[in-house]
Amino acid sequence: TLSLHDALPILIKDMIQHDITNAIVEAGKSGVGKSYVTLEVLQKDLKMKKGEDFIEIKGDISPVILFQKAFEYNGKTLMLDDADNIFLDGLGRNMFKSMTDTSSRSMSWLKDVPWTFNPRDVDDIEYQEAIDAGKYPSTFDFTGKLIAITNLPDRKSVV
Repeated sequence: TLSLHDALPILIKDMIQHDITNAIVEAGKSGVGKSYVTLEVLQKDLKMKKGEDFIEIKGDISPVILFQKAFEYNGKTLMLDDADNIFLDGLGRNMFKSMTDTSSRSMSWLKDVPWTFNPRDVDDIEYQEAIDAGKYPSTFDFTGKLIAITNLPDRKSVV
């Protein structure tokens, strides 16, 4: 058997370099090195830059912010570290499932809120103007990768 420090780098590299999966959920006790190993692989082994190639979100995150970050970092890697509420919240679980689906990874926020716009109702110039104004399309296809690190027991973190 492989240890965490042996197996995790292989899984992360295969996900990023070989597109074998859309997400990895690292569930286990705190203090065993999940976050450390993940950051080492992303930054040192894969030469990914935090804030450019991936984003690290530590702690609490709402489903709204997860939707927004998924758009902002679309095509990149989102690392959720101890953002356990995503697994405990029904809307958060659904966002997570949409981001990791193996067929369609369409993300939608179809509530009437001022920070979204319908991308089907605008042309390319209006689309960019809405983005520049800090708005988000109400629907988009997520093409990035997701790494979720949690200390929740496996049965609570499985979506």
